[in-house]
Amino acid sequence: MNTSAITSEQTSNKAGIFNALTMLLNGIGYFGFRSFLVLYMTSEVMNLSRVEAFYIYGIFTVGLFSTQFIGGLLGDLVIGSKNAIIFGIVLQGLGILTLCLNSTTGLFIGLGIFCIGNGFYRPNFLSNYFKYYLGNSQKMDAAFLGLSVVTIIGSLIGVLIAGRIIDSFSYTISFIITAFFVLLSILPIAIVKEAEISTKHIQKGQLPKRILAIFGILCLSIIYWLVFQYFSKTTYPVFSSQGIVQIGSTFSNTLFLIAFIIACFIYVKSKYKLGIGCLLFLSIPIIFIVLNLNNLQDISTNIFILFSFLFALVEVLIMPTANVLIARYGHPKFLGILFSLLALTHLWVMKMVELFF
Repeated sequence: MNTSAITSEQTSNKAGIFNALTMLLNGIGYFGFRSFLVLYMTSEVMNLSRVEAFYIYGIFTVGLFSTQFIGGLLGDLVIGSKNAIIFGIVLQGLGILTLCLNSTTGLFIGLGIFCIGNGFYRPNFLSNYFKYYLGNSQKMDAAFLGLSVVTIIGSLIGVLIAGRIIDSFSYTISFIITAFFVLLSILPIAIVKEAEISTKHIQKGQLPKRILAIFGILCLSIIYWLVFQYFSKTTYPVFSSQGIVQIGSTFSNTLFLIAFIIACFIYVKSKYKLGIGCLLFLSIPIIFIVLNLNNLQDISTNIFILFSFLFALVEVLIMPTANVLIARYGHPKFLGILFSLLALTHLWVMKMVELFF
């Protein structure tokens, strides 16, 4: 019996649980805070117009993505992943608490601090998390899908809690409670031992192949998000009055849960998941052409639901696989940087859609 392999598996299992707890607690605070941010800005406390509030919210969203490169860079090359995660969480909590000042200055400073904190937290969390599973493709797939499910659960709990506290307490108390959950997420990650950097899975002479694989993953991610963002921007205003615009999220959340359960028992190679995902992705424009649709704004409710389901299915097949392949083909010392680049492609796509569509 290989005792070192057993010890390594036990370590990764323990680390996975503690990291999932960090993601859950952080998600409860983060999504709870975001769920009432616009309401706060348009309330009597801040008295901003809806246009101003959504403009600020848009800049805030850009900040969440754009700060990740610096955070990933510093985490990989200077302070280490675990220290970057803890530092990022502290800044996130401090940023939310700064909003308790209930002033325009406090709003801008608080959101800025939170964005910087997220830049440290997000890419380094993924970098640290995947390091526990390097060399074990099956566990890596299930681990990331499990993390996605935990994120979904955290967002649902966060929104529910935020709805309750907003109805019962002031915005100041609401900020304090959501900041508490964010800061509480430090405990699990602080307890578990930081993942060691292992390069045993890297074979010599494969650098061109690894670079090409990462470049292909980034390009595939750009294409998917570009088409999806265009679909969302074109169709959501049309179907918002019917109350079904969130059906895509419902499909996605359900499929992530199903995919996680399957991954716990059955290992499907990445090339098959990417292949099926790409075929389904290509089926969307084929359906559009076959049905002789003029533009997305003219599609029926049933077609909208079908396309929403296909986009959700493609997302579940491609995006987790893309993250896993980034970890598998990237060098462990630079995973934070690579995950930040993946986030930047998403930001770039969002801005391109806004500018040209």
